[in-house]
Amino acid sequence: MADPGVCCFLTKLLCENKSGSSDVQRLSQKIGWSEAQLSQILQEAGPERFLLVEDEDPSVAVAVAVSPLRLCGYYLRDECDGCERLHLCKLFVLGLPECWYKCRFSHDIHLPGNSKILKNNALFGINESELKVLLFQNDPSLLPEVCPFYNRGEGPHGSCNLQDNCTKLHVCKHFIWGECRFQKCKRSHDLHTENAMKLLRDQGLNASTILNIQRICKFKHGEICKSFDKKKGKKWKGYHEQWFVLQIWAANLEKSSKPHIAWSVSMRKFI
Repeated sequence: MADPGVCCFLTKLLCENKSGSSDVQRLSQKIGWSEAQLSQILQEAGPERFLLVEDEDPSVAVAVAVSPLRLCGYYLRDECDGCERLHLCKLFVLGLPECWYKCRFSHDIHLPGNSKILKNNALFGINESELKVLLFQNDPSLLPEVCPFYNRGEGPHGSCNLQDNCTKLHVCKHFIWGECRFQKCKRSHDLHTENAMKLLRDQGLNASTILNIQRICKFKHGEICKSFDKKKGKKWKGYHEQWFVLQIWAANLEKSSKPHIAWSVSMRKFI
């Protein structure tokens, strides 16, 4: 298991300068560690903390900062007394000026409750700017709203009448939230379309953050599909075994003048 202090140090490095990711080789040179040593630490921490991707070039490994940390939506509705999510103003995190004057929500990541949550997530040394980068590429609630009409109906725009003029994301909502289980989903999983890029940039996301969101969502989608395929395989195996038992039972039933005895004899082999 990777050391929490080391993980925090690496997360800070990845999130500085609003990047959120780095070429592993370049990062190892920056901190004076061997590439093999750094890769081992990143792998020990696991994809819950650092996602290792190769993109188009398999010879270049890229480390992406990952975190389960999220903003608390109930806090913003005055419905939360305390939880494991950050109690911060969403507009403050987005960098919008509307909240700068007499905002009743917290703008302080170092309040006791927030500090405790950061410590629990091994992010005790992270600063405000680095935390915002980490949240942007991991918390779907900070992204522009996904179009509900696009996610219904047929065709390239679903049932959205606004089509290319829509001011909401035309992407699979389940993909964004890490829940899509379809290998060949009919909704878009591409955050680099013209519609998506414009809305994401208007939200304040840079090209690096958008790419990192794509990487993280793609990884989660792949893991969910693998898990779903395994469950489906076990289910079909169970059906096959039941069919096999019934076939043997039917064969013995035909040979016997006492069906209940034949059934009992057949089933003893499987009990």
